[in-house]
Amino acid sequence: MEYSATSIYDVFLEELGAVNDERGLLTVLEIQKTFQIRLSRVFFIETEGPSVRGGHAHRLCKQIFICNSGTVKISCYDSRKIVEYELQDNKVALFVPNGIWVNLDFPGPALITVLCDQPYIESEYVRDIETFNIGKNV
Repeated sequence: MEYSATSIYDVFLEELGAVNDERGLLTVLEIQKTFQIRLSRVFFIETEGPSVRGGHAHRLCKQIFICNSGTVKISCYDSRKIVEYELQDNKVALFVPNGIWVNLDFPGPALITVLCDQPYIESEYVRDIETFNIGKNV
C-alpha cells in the first residue's frame, strides 16, 4: 500500500483482552488476529522525564503502540487532520498504519512497547513534514 492512501480514519484504539484476579492483571495481544499484521520488530522507549519522540512517518511500516507504564500522548496526522490519543495502561493498543505522521509526547517517566511489521529500514522513514505532505498529495 502506498502511504498516500492511508488516512487518520485507519488509526484505531483496540481494547486488549485482560483477565484481572487476585494474582494480578494478564493482558493478551493476538497480533495477527486483531491487527492482521505479521510481527517483524519490537522496540521499547523508556523515558526518565518529559521527552518528545517521533516526528516522522513510515512509507511501509505499520505500528502498534502499548503503554506499559506512565503516560504517552500520541498525535497522529494524515496531512489533513490531527487526532490525539493518550495511552496510560497496557489494556489498550493504538494501531497506526503506514503513511501517518506520529509525534510522541511523554509528560514524565514512561515505558512503551512498539510492535512493527517491518524491520528497520532508514529509507522507508519520512522525516520532513513538507515531503510527507507532498507524498500525501496535499
